[in-house]
Amino acid sequence: MQNISMGSPPAGAGDDDFPIAITTMPAKARHYKIAFGGFIILMVVTVIMLPFATIQLPRVNAFLPVIQIVMCIVDLLTAAFLFAQYSVQPRRALLALAGGFV
Repeated sequence: MQNISMGSPPAGAGDDDFPIAITTMPAKARHYKIAFGGFIILMVVTVIMLPFATIQLPRVNAFLPVIQIVMCIVDLLTAAFLFAQYSVQPRRALLALAGGFV
């Protein structure tokens, strides 16, 4: 049986604990390398697609309504995530941003 006094912090509660919100974690060298790798891949894909920039695609009349529906769903999902983040870290800026997405 463990002897735990009321004044001592719980087991594992130290500087190495995972923060409540991942957005408050500082970036490490590995994160910068991953971001730079993603940037390089994006540039390579852009260069590969440049020859196709002058090709005109056929007209699709349902394109705009479909894109608007997708954007509406994505905005509502983003608002839900921001409201959830606000419930963890109550900041006025998060609330204002979530309200803007709604």
